[in-house]
Amino acid sequence: MKINRLIVLLLILIPNLVLNAQKRHKTKKLKQPNFLFVLVDDQPFDAVGCSGRYPFLQTPNIDRLAKEGLMQKISL
Repeated sequence: MKINRLIVLLLILIPNLVLNAQKRHKTKKLKQPNFLFVLVDDQPFDAVGCSGRYPFLQTPNIDRLAKEGLMQKISL
């Protein structure tokens, strides 16, 4: 009788342990890269403060994005 209870208990516990271990493994997320593509109309490519061509322009948010990320200077 005790052996039957032990077998039933093991049959219940082992699949639960395996399923929980798989759930924990699947929840690990990979860090995805972030991309920001800015497309504007009727603005020269160098009409932002970070280009340095127009010293009177103040574009602090775009300057910060260019400083923290990558700014493509030549486009094809």
